[in-house]
Amino acid sequence: MSGEIKEGRLLELLELYMDLVAQQDTIIYHLGNIIKKQETVIQNCKNAGWYIDDSEPSYDDLATEEELKNYESTKIKLE
Repeated sequence: MSGEIKEGRLLELLELYMDLVAQQDTIIYHLGNIIKKQETVIQNCKNAGWYIDDSEPSYDDLATEEELKNYESTKIKLE
């Protein structure tokens, strides 16, 4: 029965898969917030005719980076 996945291993793989899905959801949420913020900044710049310095990373920038690292780490465990 070497071709069968043992129940414990299957549950472990399912848990890792669920972690990946949760991390993807978090990444998508934060990327959406980043895009909304960038859209507002760009529109304000166009309307005002001046540039707004937005070089400081936001919470969503940092959270997205962290979740992407977690996601890659979890994905490597599946390989």
